[in-house]
Amino acid sequence: MKKRRRATTTTTTSTQQKKKVSLSKPVVIDSGGSYVGERLSEALESKHNDFEIVTFNVSGFDPSDKAETGFEAVHNMMWFCTLIRNALPTAFCLQELPTSRTCAYSRVVYETVSGLCSDLANPKLRYKYKEVLAEVRSHCGFVKIFVRSDIKVLKSVVVGPCVIAKIDMSHEKNKRYVYLASAHLAPHKEYASKRNEQMKQVVDWIEQDQESEPDAETCWILAGDMNMRGAETASMKKVSSRGSKLSDAWEAAGKPHESRFTWDSKRNKYHQNCFEFTCRFDRIFTFPQIKPRRFHLVGDESFPGRDDQFVSDHFGIFASFPKTDMFPSFKINEHMTEEERRVRASSSVRATQSDETSLKSKPDVTLIKPDGDVTLMSMKEMETLMSEKEIEELI
Repeated sequence: MKKRRRATTTTTTSTQQKKKVSLSKPVVIDSGGSYVGERLSEALESKHNDFEIVTFNVSGFDPSDKAETGFEAVHNMMWFCTLIRNALPTAFCLQELPTSRTCAYSRVVYETVSGLCSDLANPKLRYKYKEVLAEVRSHCGFVKIFVRSDIKVLKSVVVGPCVIAKIDMSHEKNKRYVYLASAHLAPHKEYASKRNEQMKQVVDWIEQDQESEPDAETCWILAGDMNMRGAETASMKKVSSRGSKLSDAWEAAGKPHESRFTWDSKRNKYHQNCFEFTCRFDRIFTFPQIKPRRFHLVGDESFPGRDDQFVSDHFGIFASFPKTDMFPSFKINEHMTEEERRVRASSSVRATQSDETSLKSKPDVTLIKPDGDVTLMSMKEMETLMSEKEIEELI
């Protein structure tokens, strides 16, 4: 959604001095959960058998209108990175990024994301991310896609205010492609027909590209800030001129009420004196219809101790799609290596020993210290700063 923004947007480069936030005590904004035992086994299963995405309009990483002096974009960026680190998606689609990838600030964004989004329990099972090269400036900010570093992107293109990545999911003789789009469609209620035309251009490009390999199995995932109103859903599903009917992932997930509104200015006080309303501006469409294994909001909780500070004025969406439903030829764990199978088996055993898991076995956390410094810190390092009781209160 196009919003009233402050006259200036805070940007931070590696050469600028970061301001500090005044806090009464350390704040943990992500304890990450344990990447040993059940969590690691689950991550391995998801990595191979689901295509998981996050879509998020990050509002330039700007602090909210009421943010305290010293709370800057860099803190929002680090907070966002912990959300990605928790979700560990196959890919994430972003809208309203503040700069192009050629600028230092944007490099800080994806380098920080790449650094944080790693499996800290086992260095051989890392979740690094890379940027899809295509990017586009929409009516507000830039639109981008990031994918896991082991994912092969065959091509990326710009179509209107959207970025499309053709992702290779082939295995042996089975050709499989995911067309993933990050979109930031035209704002305002009166531009419904323009939004339909923008999405139609995306669908037309995909359908034309598919003609080069008609025997390949394909799946489309079109995500982003669509700026849609509820009445537009039916017409948006029918934008294809070849009869390919899009499916709304939220509807396919059973219309969970708690995940309905990605814009909720009644609860999200990011903007001061904003008219209070709710809307499902952000969407994920698929073709064919795929029922998500998981579908929920991300970034829908305020910063600890700050009810008026959210990552963005939008909430993001996480969705996990089973590859068995995306591709008829897909077999469970077909890409899993022998080493990963051993790790999965041993981690499942450790999961049964959770009662013996101590605080020291927990992974690194993102910690904001009283002087405002934001850092990724191991539990062992935390124990040098505070007592175990203090740590338990934070976690």
